[in-house]
Amino acid sequence: MKRVISISLAVMTILMGCSFSKDKHTPAEPVSTELKNANSFQHSILYSSFSDLNVILKTKSELEINTHFPDGSTPLETAVYRGNAEITDAIISAGASPFIKNKITGRSLYDTYLTVKKGETDSLRIESFLTSSRAVSQIKANIKSIITQDPDGYLRKVLTLNIPLTIIFDSLFQLYPKFPLSIVEKIIATPSLDSELTAKQKETASKLFIKELNTQLSSENPHFSLLKFFSVKSHPSIISYRFDTEDSTYHISPAALIVWRNSRIPPKHESLAAQIQDLSNWSKSNAIAICSSDCKDLQNAERIVTYEEILKDPTLVDIMNDALSEQPGIFWQVPDMEPR
Repeated sequence: MKRVISISLAVMTILMGCSFSKDKHTPAEPVSTELKNANSFQHSILYSSFSDLNVILKTKSELEINTHFPDGSTPLETAVYRGNAEITDAIISAGASPFIKNKITGRSLYDTYLTVKKGETDSLRIESFLTSSRAVSQIKANIKSIITQDPDGYLRKVLTLNIPLTIIFDSLFQLYPKFPLSIVEKIIATPSLDSELTAKQKETASKLFIKELNTQLSSENPHFSLLKFFSVKSHPSIISYRFDTEDSTYHISPAALIVWRNSRIPPKHESLAAQIQDLSNWSKSNAIAICSSDCKDLQNAERIVTYEEILKDPTLVDIMNDALSEQPGIFWQVPDMEPR
C-alpha cells in the first residue's frame, strides 16, 4: 500500500508535542509530487531552499501568507513542521500570524506558546514556542511602525492577522485619544478582542475609563462606546477617582463624584449618573471604597460607604471636595466649593 503522509496530521502532532530540528525531519520526497499538485505553496515551504522560498514569498500578499491550506494548517505551521528556523523566520518576515487557528486542531501556534509559557508542557513543544515568540515580536514591531502613520492599515492588520487584544492593547491605547476614535471603535468590535487582558492591562483599562469619562463629560453630547469597552475589559479592577492621604486610599465612585459636583453648581449630564454607576461596576448605594493599602478590587476594600454616610462625616466631605478640585476638564470646574 502506498504510504501517504498527511500534513494535517503532522501539524496536529506539532501542537500536541513534537519538535523538529533544522530540516532533519523534512518529509521524504516521494510525497512531494502529490502534495505539489494539491498545493504548490505548501510544497514549497516543505521542500524549497531558503533562497527559492524567498523568491516565492515576494509574490505572496499578507492575506495569502495567512490563508489555510486544504489540510487546515497555515503556512507558518507548515514551516514549523519542517523545523528550519531560517524558513520560519522568512515566513514570519513576510507577515505570517501565529494567532490563526488550525482548522483541524482548533489551536494556534500562539495557544501553544501560552501553554509553554505557563509551564504546562514539556520541552517537546519548544520549536513551536520559539517560532510563535519570534512571530509575536515581529508583529509587535510592525504594529508600532504603522499605528501613527496608517490607522486604516492598522485596522486591516488586526483583522487579517487575528491579533488578540493582549498584543495590541498597549500600543493602541498609549496613543489614545490621538488615535482616531472611528478606528478605535471598529477595532474594539473585532472578534479577536474578546480575549482577556493581563492584570496590568486591566488596571490600565480602568484608568482609561476615567480618562475617557472626563472627555465625554466635557462634551455636549457624550457617548459611551469606549466606556463600555473599558468597563468590560477592566473587570474586576476598581474603576474610580482615586484620592490618596497619608493613611488611606479613597476610591470614589465616578457616579458619586458626578452627583457631588452637581450638588455644588448647576447640574450637567445629571441623568447620566445611574448609567455611569452601572458602567463603572459600582453598586447603586456605594460611593467610596477605603483601603489602607493599594487594593485592586472592591472586594478587597476595608470599608465601603454610601453617599448618605458621606454627608454625615466631615472627613469624607473634605475628601470629596479635595477629589473634586483635582479633576481636570471643563465639566469639573467648580468656582465655589461650599455646599449651596
